[in-house]
Amino acid sequence: MTQQEKNRNGNGKAAFATIAVGSHSLAIKSDGSLWAWGENNDGQLGLGDYVAKRIVPAQVGTANDWATVSAGGSHSLAIKSDGSLWAWGKNDDGQLGDGTRMKRNTPVRIGKANDWATVSAGGLLSLAIKSDGSLWAWGRNHGQRGDGTRMKRNTPVRIGTDSDWVAVSAGWSHQLAIRADGSLWAWGWNSRGQLGDGTGDGATAYRDTPVRIGTDGDWAAIAAGDFHSLAIRADGTLWAWGERYIVDDWEGDPDNTVWGSLVPARVGTDSDWKTVSAGGKYNLVIKNDGSLWAWRTGTDNRTPVRVGTANDWVAVSAGSTQSLAIEADGSLWGWGSLFFIPLGGGTAQDRNRPNPFGTDDDWAMVSSCGRYTLAIKVDGSLWAWSDKKYGWSGYPTDMDCNTPIRVGVDSDWTAVSAGVSHSFAIKEDGSLWAWGKNDYGQLGLGDTKDRNEPVRVGADSDWTTVSAENLHSVAIKKDGSLWMWGCGSSHYLGTDMDCNTPVRVGADSDWSMATVGGWYSLAIKNNGSLWVLLQSNRVGRAPIRVDTANDWAAVSSKDGEQIALKSDGSIWAEWSTSKRWSGNTDQIVPVLVGTGFRSGTI
Repeated sequence: MTQQEKNRNGNGKAAFATIAVGSHSLAIKSDGSLWAWGENNDGQLGLGDYVAKRIVPAQVGTANDWATVSAGGSHSLAIKSDGSLWAWGKNDDGQLGDGTRMKRNTPVRIGKANDWATVSAGGLLSLAIKSDGSLWAWGRNHGQRGDGTRMKRNTPVRIGTDSDWVAVSAGWSHQLAIRADGSLWAWGWNSRGQLGDGTGDGATAYRDTPVRIGTDGDWAAIAAGDFHSLAIRADGTLWAWGERYIVDDWEGDPDNTVWGSLVPARVGTDSDWKTVSAGGKYNLVIKNDGSLWAWRTGTDNRTPVRVGTANDWVAVSAGSTQSLAIEADGSLWGWGSLFFIPLGGGTAQDRNRPNPFGTDDDWAMVSSCGRYTLAIKVDGSLWAWSDKKYGWSGYPTDMDCNTPIRVGVDSDWTAVSAGVSHSFAIKEDGSLWAWGKNDYGQLGLGDTKDRNEPVRVGADSDWTTVSAENLHSVAIKKDGSLWMWGCGSSHYLGTDMDCNTPVRVGADSDWSMATVGGWYSLAIKNNGSLWVLLQSNRVGRAPIRVDTANDWAAVSSKDGEQIALKSDGSIWAEWSTSKRWSGNTDQIVPVLVGTGFRSGTI
């Protein structure tokens, strides 16, 4: 769901105004800037990469003219203030509408039209209404697109000839829409009665063109969930159909679905409902007095329960596993799956209620492995947060906390790297510090004892960069020398045993950047050449040059995946299992992923 609310915080900074949740989260601030976080395996965040997930909101490009946005299963849609339509993310079924089936990790304009008014991203398809009231759809089509066919479309296709559509909502595999006369229409899959037409006979049920639901003409708002639907009438009454939805504390995931009504059924007796959003397993609604209410699937209780006591909620969006809401002051709140609750997410015990996204705006650097995050503020202080008792977060003790907690009292941290289970940081004096799991000597401390607080690595004070991944580590000193230690380091270094202290790789002193991967590491020299270090006895134990190019600008690794950026803005990576960086000296071939990226985006 999307709702625009132009405002600013009391400090004069841009406040959050529009939100959308799918497998990921999108938000537009009052200054028109677009922000994204959450899952990103298909580039659905639009940040120019495929880093698995982000737990801190990141700005999508530099544009400040975004007007509305919608988050689908793994793709995103947005409209700018000039009425142009943009899309990015997964595109296997043509759901982006750009005429291809190639995923995009940055916003791509769809066509040349400037009259798009409303957009809604579903599970694997997309819906939109133009300013003339015409309805359009594209993407997967097992009847859910509504054009009377089963053909996939990778460009927008008009649905019928009517020009009086005013609202649309795309669910996982069914769609809802309202016409100017207040009539309600539905189409797509109907296996669980989610269309509301009185039928629903298993997996074969579908409607491939819009079907009117009942005869009433006073529908005001709609929301399509995964297998259920919600709507509000002009009199403020709330209605639901499809799977039965209940109230609980957001925990658990019932295995057995309880069937609900096959036609719209009134929820309670209240007549003051204003805004509604249907998620995967639960729902959010706002009343006219600004109070927030919720309920979800599981048993027979279908009565919404109030969330907190605040009366200033203006927008809500329920996703697959998390929810977002905005208060009248523009502050953003979230709850549900921790992966999508960044700064200010509250304690682990508080994930079943709204938590503010924090107010700090002095963060200088961040590194995350997905399970925990490390960050440095502009004052040089080091902070960490996670959803479980991970000692490698750097806390003095193993403790739960998903709000930032300061690590120690020092204020001279300059760089940080979060690995799968261990971490590194560098101070202003060039000293290297490590903590976390150390069963393979990956901390470089000369032993295999775990640490849950930063411990200095050796006595050297000339470290400039460091990279932590899974079980080994790599770093560069001020003199340009490359160093490595941890599991598998013997393959790189030509030693009989893995090293639990830093050991120099070769004699070269012109390394400028390095990143650790799962089975290999990448490094760039001062001349822009790209090199790979492989854990394979077949290729020897010295770095191997990837190609003859001298325009490599950056490398990055996360969750075993490596990517590299050239100075021309092109991104290269191991794109598939058949095109991996090979352990063969004759076949170390990077694969082009995309172009038009800028330094600092990987």
